[in-house]
Amino acid sequence: MGQLPDNMNILIIRLIAWLTDFLIAIVFFNYLLSFDVFISVREEIIQRFVDLSFSETNSNIWSNICLIYLLTTSWRFYTSIIFGRSFSQLIFGLKNKEGFIWSRIGGGLRSFLELIFPLSLTDPFILLKSKKTIKETLSAAPLIYKSNILSKLIAPIIFIGVLLIAIGSPLLQNMTFVDGVEIAFSKVKLEKIDNRTDFSKFKHYPSESFKMSSFSAIKDSNLVFIPSFEITREKNKKRIRPYLVIHDLEREVQGDMRLKRRFSLYKVIQIASKYDPLFHIFYPELDKVINRGVQYYAIKKYDSSYGDNKLLNPIAREEMKKLIQSSFEISFQTLLSNVLSGGPFISSKIKVRNLLLSLVDSTVAPTVDMVTLGNYNFLRFKQSFESIDDSTKNYKESYIPIETLNSSVITLEWGTSVKDALAREDFKKRFLGASKWFFDYSSVFEESIEEEKFSAFTILDHFSDLKIESNERENLEKLTFSYFFDLGGDAMKRGDTTLINSLIASSNRLILLNNYARVKIKEKDIFSQKFSRLMGNLKDALTTKNKEFFEVK
Repeated sequence: MGQLPDNMNILIIRLIAWLTDFLIAIVFFNYLLSFDVFISVREEIIQRFVDLSFSETNSNIWSNICLIYLLTTSWRFYTSIIFGRSFSQLIFGLKNKEGFIWSRIGGGLRSFLELIFPLSLTDPFILLKSKKTIKETLSAAPLIYKSNILSKLIAPIIFIGVLLIAIGSPLLQNMTFVDGVEIAFSKVKLEKIDNRTDFSKFKHYPSESFKMSSFSAIKDSNLVFIPSFEITREKNKKRIRPYLVIHDLEREVQGDMRLKRRFSLYKVIQIASKYDPLFHIFYPELDKVINRGVQYYAIKKYDSSYGDNKLLNPIAREEMKKLIQSSFEISFQTLLSNVLSGGPFISSKIKVRNLLLSLVDSTVAPTVDMVTLGNYNFLRFKQSFESIDDSTKNYKESYIPIETLNSSVITLEWGTSVKDALAREDFKKRFLGASKWFFDYSSVFEESIEEEKFSAFTILDHFSDLKIESNERENLEKLTFSYFFDLGGDAMKRGDTTLINSLIASSNRLILLNNYARVKIKEKDIFSQKFSRLMGNLKDALTTKNKEFFEVK
């Protein structure tokens, strides 16, 4: 009976040593997830568990356990070949009874037996009655415990250090901890509107393309909008993407706003849940979102009773913000606070971070923050690029709305001069700060084309619409020509070469779209040759700087 406490003491030391090796294997596991070959092996194991009717989350957990156990055994095998026992056994004062040669051969065999049969699971029961485990008996390489002051002092420190590194080891995936991403969370101030504001200068600028509306006094500023289109061919199909050119008349600089892509943030929640077994505890409302399914939050046709309400409730939106912000803030310095607030499975945060980073240009590490534009919070990526030539814009901000599953990537691109920066901030303050966004809805705004409501966004929303009624199309073409005519006249008066060149490029794209529609649609009368001719004349007048065409002296 007197021997039992010693056996228990040795058992605890052996188990802590094994756990330390297991934690070291976790570090290797997360680093290896940076390599495609290892990822492929892991995905294959996950699929095997799925085939056995395991859930996706459980398949992910069990595949990780299998691979980490394999790495643990491999680590113990190789370190036993070198030291005669595993690295952690060495640290904790365990040593082989046999000679130099056999302690290494037998130690390797002892570890190899763990690979074939997970005999470590039986060790606790055997060690309570005996000083040798089954694998030690089979390998003829028993371990003994030699207590010394050095191991007692160093072992606890090493264990705690390895534990912390293991928890933070997901940061080793693709060297996330040195990926150059800068974090600077802040907010964008809204445009101030007080009792002295002259509301007669304000106008609504609705846009179905950008899912937004702004109540703004842009006409009372130096900013003008030029509608344009990006025409590309993808998989033998013509793709037409509208975008807005923002021109500053005073500074003679311009940028553009584009809707680059749409995607669902439901995938972000799925990934976080898949890699975090405690997700339902730390993010209970987002867990309910997953259980309801993505269709529950699908885009729905707008009704005026909805106002600017969002489909995600306030608690889910706050949890989404917390999840995304913590995914970018996580580092070795913030590891403890992140684990306390979001749990120890930080691999899920790294996956979320990498997914969101994949949505923006990967050639330059961005600065990341969260900003408020109108009624929505956005994740923002700011990137500066080296310009190839003078015409290349080399500053980009990418905005991702994070309070809806029906998300998108909206970009602002400008130059990097002081004038560009001032124009950019002016646009955000006057226009984006006064915006309302409707990412969860379709058909939000009236489709009628009226002169008093006409703007650059009307052209962006309707010009590529091949189903437009003939009378609406005629009115659209008339107002579009007038819009470009007025801008062209202003450009001629000012001698603004940048604006002139931008109008030439946009006019040419409108002509191409009109001609494309005439070929595509059988009712060719809807898309008139007259419009192409008028816009062609306008483009030629801009090219030759023909002031008489615009009635400019």
